[in-house]
Amino acid sequence: MKKILSIIIALLVVLSIMPFAQSQAATLITNASSVRGSDYTQSAALAAKLDQVFSGDIDIYKDSAMTQEVMMPLGYSMSVSAAYYAKSKINGSRYEGWQCYIYANAVYNKLFNECVGRATSLTNSQILLTGGSTLSYERLKNAGVRTGAYVRTTANPDGSFNSTNAHSFLILAYDANGITVIEGNGNGKGLVDMRVLTWAEFNRSYMSGSGRYLCHIVQPKQSYYDSLYGAASDSLTITGATYPTGTLNAGQSFGLRGTIKSSSKITSVTVGVYKSDGTATAQVKTVSPNTTTFDVKSVDAYIKFGQLPAGNYIYKVIAKNASSTKYLIWTEFTVAAPNSLPKITGATYPLGKIGMVKSFSLRGVITSSTKLTSVTVGVFKTDGTATAQVRTVSPNTTSFDIRSVDAYIKFGQLKAGDYIYKVIATNASGRKILIWTEFTIG
Repeated sequence: MKKILSIIIALLVVLSIMPFAQSQAATLITNASSVRGSDYTQSAALAAKLDQVFSGDIDIYKDSAMTQEVMMPLGYSMSVSAAYYAKSKINGSRYEGWQCYIYANAVYNKLFNECVGRATSLTNSQILLTGGSTLSYERLKNAGVRTGAYVRTTANPDGSFNSTNAHSFLILAYDANGITVIEGNGNGKGLVDMRVLTWAEFNRSYMSGSGRYLCHIVQPKQSYYDSLYGAASDSLTITGATYPTGTLNAGQSFGLRGTIKSSSKITSVTVGVYKSDGTATAQVKTVSPNTTTFDVKSVDAYIKFGQLPAGNYIYKVIAKNASSTKYLIWTEFTVAAPNSLPKITGATYPLGKIGMVKSFSLRGVITSSTKLTSVTVGVFKTDGTATAQVRTVSPNTTSFDIRSVDAYIKFGQLKAGDYIYKVIATNASGRKILIWTEFTIG
């Protein structure tokens, strides 16, 4: 009976992590001799590593002692039921996994000396993107995705990690026409392959069309990537950017921030809001800085989010220098009709410099015409990442008292620095940032 039960469990695991049906129109590559690393990068060092990956040398093992290495070239069929092992080159940790997950981790480790795992203990890598049911050229370009980026999808709509019902792969290239990926278990039978897909094919086979959402895209921090393989040729970058996502209420303002840097003079910067069909609204501003840095805050007053009627929009930041034009930000958001989203009254919140406080009393009552499905209250870093002082609840009621989560937000545990306090509520009409205020500890 135990043996039968173990077989059933093994079969369930295999079925739960089989990738979804692939598009038949995609170009399938299963022969290492038909591709070269130099097809996907200008870095000779990275090209050499990719050639090793294509030929199967990814430092992966079939035994937990990691003495029996397995070559997995393109076209190889890995086991769909047995575990494989990889050893992180950065800290020596052993990773055990199956199918696409362990293959993608081993390849990433080969290229960048680190296994991703659940992306909770990264050393020289960072999470670039999370969430959403589709990917696009603009979204990847905006995030600065480079050759070798690790992608994990999930069946969970909120983008949270799913250990079985998901898929892992690496991005080799992308442009306006489509994307090239490399993966293990690409056909549900263990096949190691590369696929060249249009964006429609990719989203149909890997994302929304197969009930998948983005869990995360991970790649090395820029300084580490550059130390291994050299700097990217495109020198236009943006840091400290804020941008609208999700849903804004009609009449709601939004503060735009970000610093654009270039190795040569920036000849043009366009910041603004476009309709979903790509046509510009009245809330677009183009300037000619003729400098190597530009502060997006200088055009913030020209972009009046409060004047946008209800509808779907795209916020873009486009910069030009002597060598290129780059979409630094391309993000979709929605403006909801008035009074359909949650409201807050009686709110207290930190503002400005508040010193090294031991505590701060948070108050406010959120009300909604429909049930509140989610409320997030807490402190975030200025780059948007959450601190430990964030609490998310699912009230399932039409009102919520922030006082009920006050005890979980411990201001006294925050280190000196700059922070953002946010209150975000979601109901059937959408998601609304009710409070977004900057403050300083120390």
